[in-house]
Amino acid sequence: MEKRNFYRSFFAVYVVLVLQNVISLSVNLADNLMLGSYSETALSGVAAVNQIQFVYQQILTAIGDGLVILCSQYWGKKQTGPMKKIAATAMRTALFAAVFLFVLVSLFPGKAMSFFTTDAAIAAQGMRYMKTIRFTYVFFAVTMILLASMRSVETVNIAFYLSISTLVINCCINFTREQ
Repeated sequence: MEKRNFYRSFFAVYVVLVLQNVISLSVNLADNLMLGSYSETALSGVAAVNQIQFVYQQILTAIGDGLVILCSQYWGKKQTGPMKKIAATAMRTALFAAVFLFVLVSLFPGKAMSFFTTDAAIAAQGMRYMKTIRFTYVFFAVTMILLASMRSVETVNIAFYLSISTLVINCCINFTREQ
């Protein structure tokens, strides 16, 4: 009976996490789809910047997953003291990554774009988009680490609803920009 309860809890958390990740990845997809009505160059520029965003997201995911792995062990032992230190370290690391990337793409936008495209027109469109998206890096880092902290204490529904609302808001903003 105890195993059955464990598997029910596990799969409930698992399904929510999978859906949250699918929705989170859909935000960039929505940007790409809605930009298709502009030009191929604009779409390619945004896609190149989204590659930078994807690498950044993977770094933050790794930091967050490390936090979840370590904190979950302490959560199971009911020791919250070490969890605070781990979460603080993860937050500082994520903020460092955010500031580093912000400075990098602010000072060297052409170099950052050159990793993903060699076409000057695509790079120019991408740099226009990057001028806006770079300001989200710190907020994204804080959000990712806070959500990872909540996952480590078995709270996953907030992240799921936040992902849904992010996707809806993004699509609405994209739609109003097209009009």
